[in-house]
Amino acid sequence: MNRAIGIAHLTKRFGEATILEDFSLSLPCRGLVCVLGPSGCGKSTLLNIVAGIDTNYQGTVRVLGKEWRKLTPSRRGTLRLRNIGYVFQNFSLLELESAEANVYAVADALYHSKKQDKHRKVMDLLAFFGLEGKAKQKVNTLSGGEKQRVALARALVSDPKIILADEPTGALDQKRGHEVFSLLQACSKDRLVIIVTHDEELAEAYADEIVCLRDGKITERRTISREGKGPSPKSFLLTSTKTNPRLSWNFLFGHAVRLFRAKKWRSLISEGAISLGLSGLGIATYISTSISAELSDAFSSLVPPNTVVMMPRGGSDSPVGAVYGAGIDDCEYIVGEYGDLVRDYGSDLHLDYEGWFVDRNDFSYQSGVERVRLPDFSIRSINDYRWLDLYPSLVCYPRKPAILYDDQVVLGLPYENMFTMCLSLHILRDYQSLGEYIDTHRLDLCLSIANYAIGFDDEELYRVVAVVESPVPCFYHYDHHWNHHVIIDQLHFRSSLSEDVPNPQYVFEIPFVSVQGAKEEFLSLARRDPALNHLVYEKENAGYSPTIFRDASYDSDRIYLYGCDKSGVSFQTLDECMDLCPDILGRQPVTTGSYFAQTGSLAMGFSNLFFLCKDPSVVDEVMDAYSDLPLESAFLPGDEIAGSKSGSCFSLGNGLRLSSLSKNDARAPNGIEECVLTSGLYERWGRPKEVFVVAEIGAEEVGSSYVRNLASAPMKVVGTVDRDYDTLYVCDDWTVDFYFAQLGVSSFVLEPYGAVFFLAEGAEAKQSVTKLEKAFPSYEFTNPSEDIASSIETTLGYVGTILLWFSFIALAMSALLFLIVMTITISESQRDIGLFCILGLSESDVRNSFIAQCVLYGFFAGVSSVFMVLASELLTQVYLSRSFGSMVHLRLSWQPLLVIALAMVLFTVIVMLGISINLHVKIVEKRIQSRRKRLILR
Repeated sequence: MNRAIGIAHLTKRFGEATILEDFSLSLPCRGLVCVLGPSGCGKSTLLNIVAGIDTNYQGTVRVLGKEWRKLTPSRRGTLRLRNIGYVFQNFSLLELESAEANVYAVADALYHSKKQDKHRKVMDLLAFFGLEGKAKQKVNTLSGGEKQRVALARALVSDPKIILADEPTGALDQKRGHEVFSLLQACSKDRLVIIVTHDEELAEAYADEIVCLRDGKITERRTISREGKGPSPKSFLLTSTKTNPRLSWNFLFGHAVRLFRAKKWRSLISEGAISLGLSGLGIATYISTSISAELSDAFSSLVPPNTVVMMPRGGSDSPVGAVYGAGIDDCEYIVGEYGDLVRDYGSDLHLDYEGWFVDRNDFSYQSGVERVRLPDFSIRSINDYRWLDLYPSLVCYPRKPAILYDDQVVLGLPYENMFTMCLSLHILRDYQSLGEYIDTHRLDLCLSIANYAIGFDDEELYRVVAVVESPVPCFYHYDHHWNHHVIIDQLHFRSSLSEDVPNPQYVFEIPFVSVQGAKEEFLSLARRDPALNHLVYEKENAGYSPTIFRDASYDSDRIYLYGCDKSGVSFQTLDECMDLCPDILGRQPVTTGSYFAQTGSLAMGFSNLFFLCKDPSVVDEVMDAYSDLPLESAFLPGDEIAGSKSGSCFSLGNGLRLSSLSKNDARAPNGIEECVLTSGLYERWGRPKEVFVVAEIGAEEVGSSYVRNLASAPMKVVGTVDRDYDTLYVCDDWTVDFYFAQLGVSSFVLEPYGAVFFLAEGAEAKQSVTKLEKAFPSYEFTNPSEDIASSIETTLGYVGTILLWFSFIALAMSALLFLIVMTITISESQRDIGLFCILGLSESDVRNSFIAQCVLYGFFAGVSSVFMVLASELLTQVYLSRSFGSMVHLRLSWQPLLVIALAMVLFTVIVMLGISINLHVKIVEKRIQSRRKRLILR
């Protein structure tokens, strides 16, 4: 093939206007051909026909052996892209791309070669045209001459056989015009270059052949002999061409990124709208699926999940009604039924002795003719007497009596009192001498009591038969009811079972039993005895026997018995509950003085201030910090003291929990003084062998201060358990027994008004609740965590549904907005669309360039919405952790991410379809408008 272009009998009309008429022209494979003629003579139309852009004509046009009209549009585009380089008067470059990217686009669409090879070829051409320093510079910042050289480099990157230049110097000055013609002349050394121009001077200076047109016909054609053309441009040779030339997605996405940056405000607004829609959808899904579990976890920091709370239906948190002293029949029943645990019973005659006997209330003895008062003894000493048979090793002087009558006593004296008595009796100052005196002389004690205001005056004599050394002044007697005989029978006071006595001569008689061994064993049995359900058991304290309690070594064995009206939960019922449900590991009674829980309440823990401490020094620090506080800060959470753990119900979140272990677990505590710790707490505290409880057992307002009565007691650590939350494992009923026996809390505030049952790990709390409610209909059973979770799930379901609909609406609005934005972008890109078509790039490349923008927007929107949802999740988890004081469990919910991904894909597909339809219409319109414009101009 020795002719590159062959045109025969070409006629081009537009309506009645004839642009080219019976036009024939044959051109060689190389050389510089200039087509001259006035405007409208058909020069540009001829160039478009030669390029295969316009095929609406009559006649034959063969280019490189191919007849254009016999080729499909895609084949024409491929042939043009591979073999024809087009240079435009207005440069027709991608203004927002760099010089390098404009040239690289053609290489990328045409060659299979490696990216670095294509880049090398592009840079070779830019260097040839003196643009190596401008490669990264955006085209819209280049001068006209630089832009035209970029266009030349782009035209040559495909190593075309033909270069078509339409008025390449029309927008340049004379100097730049010569430069462009000189470069095109160099290019014509090994290819055909056709230049349409009106500049005859440049044509004469550089052309090998000049073709003159007028009115669609060749009026003149002449050949000019040229020698000494400059070197033709050389670049890196690429041989691996694509069968179907296409722009790579890598380039298309890079182009989309650069457009995104160039129109960043519009892009960010569109991006933000899509992100809001997607993130709203994700957050709605998060609320509907995951946040309920996180809220449940947060609430579980207050209420452990494996618990069942039991309360009487319609009951109150004051389970103790009217209080009265137990009857003698109750005492006799206990002694008869529990004789191996109880020695006997007695009673305390509760009376304000000092206030009642205001005029006289003392004991005295005769020393010669003088009457001497016995210090520290009064009628209260008779009530506070000790049972002599409980002290078998007690040394009595002169001897221990075998029996004692009501008017006989054994006198217990501290050393100082003994010394004073011996001094007044004029004997040696020791117990043995005093005993010998008692043995050889009669020593009588005279009780004198009087209240003249009410006409009460009495004296009673009691013979001292022995004396013992005692830490505190007191009387000893064998008769376990001696105080009753003296005060009731001899002094004629009247016994009352009620604390509200009708007149001052009544005493409130409170029975007690003397327990042998551990009180907990007796209490455990007595509390489960139906015959004793009405009783409350109170430990002896200074309020009952104030004179004896001055003895620091005194170890009380008494338990006082009260009768009362109860409205709480009996221990027998608690046992039946545990027998019914094998999933229940253990229980703790709920009381006003120790442990708090309530159906429908989030809080669970100790009713008042409670700390577990690792050593005695921390105990001292806690007591110093909380025993006396200003009223305004007394109930506010204080700073955590190192080595302590708060378990109060008002200590949020990561406080100390209370729980139980299975009785079959070898680590389970065997008594109230043993405990098991979670391994984390055990390790943090240096593996202690014992820990210490500090608990508030009473408090009062003193002026502007809140003064707490804090008690402490040790506990032996017998094992550890692996759990997330710091937990103290104790035996059943510890909240009653430990507070009663070790801390001295009154039983009246330890009567259960409910209970907390601890379930085995993985147990179905709902099944246990159903079973218990069926068996015990008068009680209410709830699993707080499930109730809370159900309530949260219902509420969040409504919120999530509403938010979901709003999100769909927002997403639809976002899609509409994005379609509008992309439509505007397509309209603004008509020039680029036309350029792509003229260069020979396919319609799919044009469509893909916009699809890449769409995918890029969708990707950025998806990523940003994912980050927004993840941030929302993280902030929610941190907020919940701080609000409830729970541990932060950072975890990602996959459901919102999946929904966002699916929505993003669906959104992108819908928008891509919209863009494709819109773009196809625009391309067709562009072709029609282009044809009309060219015909009108010519």
